[in-house]
Amino acid sequence: MTSPIGPSLPKTPAAPPREWTALFYLDGNASDIERDVFHGFLSLEEVADRPEIAMVAELGRIPEPPRSGASDEPVPPNDYRERWESVRRYEVAKGAPSSWPRRVSTSVVQHDGKIDSRLVADHGPQDMSNPARLEDFLVWGIRNYPSEHYMVVLSNHGGGFLGILSDDRSRKTMTVAEVDRVMERVQEQTGVKPDLLVMDACLMAQAEVAGQVGQGATWYVASQEYNFDSYPMQRTLERASKNWDQGKPVSPEDMGDFLVSECSQLGNTFPTASLLDLRRMPECTGAVKKLADALLATPTDRQVIRKLIAKTPGFAEGNQKVKPYSDYRDLGAFARLLATSPKVQDAGLKEAAEEVLGVLEGGMVRSNAYTSRRDGELSGMSIYLPLTGFDYSARGLHFPNHTDPRTYEETYRALEFVQQTGWDRVVEHFAEKA
Repeated sequence: MTSPIGPSLPKTPAAPPREWTALFYLDGNASDIERDVFHGFLSLEEVADRPEIAMVAELGRIPEPPRSGASDEPVPPNDYRERWESVRRYEVAKGAPSSWPRRVSTSVVQHDGKIDSRLVADHGPQDMSNPARLEDFLVWGIRNYPSEHYMVVLSNHGGGFLGILSDDRSRKTMTVAEVDRVMERVQEQTGVKPDLLVMDACLMAQAEVAGQVGQGATWYVASQEYNFDSYPMQRTLERASKNWDQGKPVSPEDMGDFLVSECSQLGNTFPTASLLDLRRMPECTGAVKKLADALLATPTDRQVIRKLIAKTPGFAEGNQKVKPYSDYRDLGAFARLLATSPKVQDAGLKEAAEEVLGVLEGGMVRSNAYTSRRDGELSGMSIYLPLTGFDYSARGLHFPNHTDPRTYEETYRALEFVQQTGWDRVVEHFAEKA
């Protein structure tokens, strides 16, 4: 029987499911890093021609003021020199070969400076530290670009447990707890738990952060140290493309390994990078709780422990005025010092320290890259371990932009990892006594 609109036609075979969707939340609403964030976006276009992966980006910009003597020649549409200040949503795409002069450096090639990605929406000026902005983007991207695997990349300043994604316009920073709630709401609305969460920011490979966002993704890439450029996503996706060219899939752990490996090739630009298995975070939390309890109960002289804390490698040490960053210390290195020090005679404390090492080295840290001067020192995960306690007013701590030092202690104690381990009691117990 013929239908009213004509004979039935054979169904077009469904397109094969896409392997990956990458969602880039590129917060350039901080003028000091806007250039790096924007150029990172341009570099994505160089690898945006693969059917295996869809890439979408939420790009915010607050460019630095133009320098005196800058050219006043007209700027063509979609030129990188356009000084727009808004949040724009793009489907990242690679354009045809261009006759434009190549003039913008990316991590691998010289980009011609013309935005070829498809503009989906221009939201105007927006606060990119607002959790609702991030949630809207992730839900939109997951619903419109379904795939087998999902990668979420958050790009901006990072401050460990103090937060990520700052905004110069609102003078706010998204807290780690807010990031956690966003990831939870995204899962509720889409049924998707991202396979890989990448913190393209400084100082975010911290136990307190991983413990807070541990249910929001399966794998986690972050840095213990300051970074001095955006993550090499272009190089990473070129590594993935080699797999795809050979007909090989790219698993979430592969993608994370590729990223950490590429960071290791950039020297001091990326002093550290770690791939963490968040499925192991409950085990890590339990081990750190045992270590906290053992530290609080140990008969070992308190000054012995304080000296071991002081010997533990820290981060941001070249920026002593920016506290508490230099009190972020390597968790595995501290545990190793406790386990091997002849001045620690407490068998229970040594056993607890060895358990922490066993978790970190037994799979919690899948891969870890660091500069040669750190060779053998770092485990891939830091923890807050000051010698001055929470007394920031008396210690002259200088906090980063858009964080409130008055809420610092409250923010720390409220973290899930801290409440589950009692690590705040360790901070208090080994603080310098007035």
